[in-house]
Amino acid sequence: MNDQMQKKITQHQRECNQGGIAQAEACGSLGHEDAARFQNRLRDLDNLLNELTGLHEKLLEVLQRKLVAMRRNGVDTIHECVAREGELASRIADREGLRRRLMVLIGRDLGITEEEAQHLSIRRLASRVDEQQKLKLLVAGERLSALLKEIAKVNAVVGDFASRMLEHYRAVFGQITQGIVQPPVYARDGDRPTSMAAQVIDAVG
Repeated sequence: MNDQMQKKITQHQRECNQGGIAQAEACGSLGHEDAARFQNRLRDLDNLLNELTGLHEKLLEVLQRKLVAMRRNGVDTIHECVAREGELASRIADREGLRRRLMVLIGRDLGITEEEAQHLSIRRLASRVDEQQKLKLLVAGERLSALLKEIAKVNAVVGDFASRMLEHYRAVFGQITQGIVQPPVYARDGDRPTSMAAQVIDAVG
């Protein structure tokens, strides 16, 4: 083996060690340009996770505001929150689609199938990169995971509250349209009826 070839091998090993690919098999399978592209994709993923975290933080704020408005019967605020929630959900779905496509590209670099790449967790991916990139991915993943859990909790409360409100309004409108189930003690003619028909026009006239 000549000196020039030895230098190339040594340089390649140095690039692999400093290029951010932890596993020896990844280091051996990716050339310098491929390794640089892989690092760029990891950086894009980290930025995308941070963007998703910011969007979910805004979504959580909107959900908490909507819950307060529901408790105070603030109809206008509820409508505003629902509209904002829809906008954020659309943006999150768009970013999530981009994340899945990026994971497919990262999966190709790692030599895994497209299906496996789409379901590759952040923790599993972090186990296949260098320590610096691993830490960044784990921190970003934990932040996002914590937000998703908190959003799920608030959504559960909102859903329960909405169900109770719906039952209340059903009872109210049921009395308006079908009559009062338990009538007052006396009707207008002095008798005590067993039921009373709805008299909305009389009530608001």
